[in-house]
Amino acid sequence: MKEELLLFASRWDRAMERNDPAEIASFMHQDWICIGSTGPTNREDFIAMISSGDLPEMTTVEPRVKFYDNTGILTSRGISAGTWKGEPFRLDEWQTSVFLKEDDKWSCVITMLTSASESAAT
Repeated sequence: MKEELLLFASRWDRAMERNDPAEIASFMHQDWICIGSTGPTNREDFIAMISSGDLPEMTTVEPRVKFYDNTGILTSRGISAGTWKGEPFRLDEWQTSVFLKEDDKWSCVITMLTSASESAAT
């Protein structure tokens, strides 16, 4: 089950790199929300943001997966770099996503992000 969830999350990352809003949305639960340093972003606003800009290459390292019945929690280090609205950027964040398996299909319910410390960069 661990490999299944890691593959699902990896496919979601690749969809984001392709800037494909419909494909990205297919990985997200209808109630999905992301909590980051600027506050919450709901599914609809996130998809609109994806539709309007370029996303970077994304690398996930140090994954930790735990399961609780039909819920999987994936915590990892996410490193991304690229251009957003014409400006270069690099993000190094710890991310935790909660996935729910319903009708034999995973979907992400919530993603939480926090900056990783510069001294701990990989």
